[in-house]
Amino acid sequence: MHDGLAGVHVAALTPFARDRDRSVATDAYLAHLRWLASHGVDGIVCFGTNGEGPSLSVDEKARLFERLHDEEWPVTLIPTVGEVSLTAALELIRHYNEFPSPAVMVSPPHYFKQIEPGGLRDYYERVLAESAHPVIAYHIPSHAIAVPPEVIGDLPLWGVKDSGGDLAYAEDVLQRGRGVLLGAEPLAWDGLRKGATGLISGLANAVPDRVVALAGAVAEGDEATAKALQVHLAEFRSIVSRNGGPAALKRLAEHRHGHSMGTLRPPLVDAPADLDPEAALAVAAAVSPA
Repeated sequence: MHDGLAGVHVAALTPFARDRDRSVATDAYLAHLRWLASHGVDGIVCFGTNGEGPSLSVDEKARLFERLHDEEWPVTLIPTVGEVSLTAALELIRHYNEFPSPAVMVSPPHYFKQIEPGGLRDYYERVLAESAHPVIAYHIPSHAIAVPPEVIGDLPLWGVKDSGGDLAYAEDVLQRGRGVLLGAEPLAWDGLRKGATGLISGLANAVPDRVVALAGAVAEGDEATAKALQVHLAEFRSIVSRNGGPAALKRLAEHRHGHSMGTLRPPLVDAPADLDPEAALAVAAAVSPA
């Protein structure tokens, strides 16, 4: 059940060029992913929240995911579907079917808010019928409707990426026999010990080494180290959130590896000019740029 879905996965950023159209900066994207892969992560999740998935067209996602498969990767590649319409979601699923992946991550439509559980079941049933890969439901109630644990348990989904930050929700899903990938680093010690298989981390874009160290400490039962790392990462997450989320992570990742991370697509904007990368990275106890 968990093959290819254990360990640390990065909710990868998508760099955009500073041109009129804010076109996808493919070379920068590849350079960033190669750097992440060299720092011990287990997988890359493409086109999620930190990857500005809603700002990318179906065609852009399809072409970029296809481009990734022009080379060999020492990590798994998991694409995300987060379209407003079921038609667009299924179009993207069919494209992803052409490439190897341990799973595809699918969020509910993010426009309609008053959705009955029956309607959500129908949506995921259509996705499951079309997908050649296991399907991970994306539970991120801050951006889309919540995916009830009973919907996850009633359908043959792999499980859920839990970005709700409530460990009780993850426990409910686990008790229903489904898998959980945590989207909140501060829940790693309790969540992984209770049965979650791994993390999908946005912070790992800038500090992959620290998130890998956290997962390693949990696996070794080193509670003191794990909880110390969680405290540092929680403080780091607060800095990132206050400075534009993906915008801050792009600035910090660029400082770490030296590859341009470009800009963001409107309506998102660049991180504040006064964001100090050295000071922010020091909070996460990051190593020197490498």
